[in-house]
Amino acid sequence: MLTNIPKQVNRVSRQLVLRHPNSMDCSVQRKTVNRSAETELGGLPTLGGAGVLDSEDEADFSFTALGAGRMKFADTFTPDIGNMSDDDTVITYAEGMIQAQVECSADPTDSAYFVADKHDLVIAEPGAGIIIPYEVVAVTSKGDIPPYTRLLLLNPREDLLVGI
Repeated sequence: MLTNIPKQVNRVSRQLVLRHPNSMDCSVQRKTVNRSAETELGGLPTLGGAGVLDSEDEADFSFTALGAGRMKFADTFTPDIGNMSDDDTVITYAEGMIQAQVECSADPTDSAYFVADKHDLVIAEPGAGIIIPYEVVAVTSKGDIPPYTRLLLLNPREDLLVGI
């Protein structure tokens, strides 16, 4: 079947990220909005009383640890034909953004397994106690056949750097 090809490509891609000499340890945290159902809009997201559509506009949030993983930086982002957007619309991201592949260290059959997604915080750990936080702003792929090999577009989070 044609659908077996991208599945095998995803398996190879996962092993490449986990075993590549340029991969580094990382930890992933998921953004959690702290609003409750008792708000004026019945728990819907708000921004100064006005409804919002995305969690990136929320002022009250926290990060929940998902687990450890490995990350491998890829080429810089250049939109081209066949590149899919995380919301199936046109690509609107600037060229030159950081791309990386992030894979969970846990086995996919384990309950601790996770998949990094948009708005997650990826904390790169290159070594010597240094940490570099990134926020996932989009998920892209170079493939045309689902399931896609996921590439994450990252923005550095300088506001979370401490002591550098």
